Amino acid sequence: MKKKTAILTVAALGILAALVTWAIIRTQGTIQYRTATVQTGDINATVSATGSPNAVVTVQVGSQVSGTIMALYADFNTKVKKGQLIARIDPEALQARVDQAQANSDAASSAVANAKAGVQKAKAGILAANATTAAAVANVVKTQAAAKDANTKTAHRMELAKEGVISS
Repeated sequence: MKKKTAILTVAALGILAALVTWAIIRTQGTIQYRTATVQTGDINATVSATGSPNAVVTVQVGSQVSGTIMALYADFNTKVKKGQLIARIDPEALQARVDQAQANSDAASSAVANAKAGVQKAKAGILAANATTAAAVANVVKTQAAAKDANTKTAHRMELAKEGVISS
């Protein structure tokens, strides 16, 4: 009988523990509402921290050109997307460089044209010199032929003078 009483006591205690646990869980799971009237006022919120803040993602941004910034479209920690315009640089200094390079290119083109004209002039001078040389050579040949003709005529007349055909 003692055994039966002990089993009944343990069973009763188990059922009691289960009921208490069920009651506690049931009261915690219920939704409770608190109502209040609407009021206006200041919201005071204070955040305090120690240390230094760090960015989640740090990206090094650089440019291929430098100059005075006319407009800035992004600030520190602003989210940007690929291809998005971040800043606009004043184009005056860059345009001056472009204009100077164009002027240098035009001057070089002019120098090339001038050099080509000089080459053509030199070729014309060479042709004129060649023509003058050919004329001088022709004059030498003509003079030599005239001298040979004169020598031949002189020799012939001297022969005729020796024979007495013509007067000496």
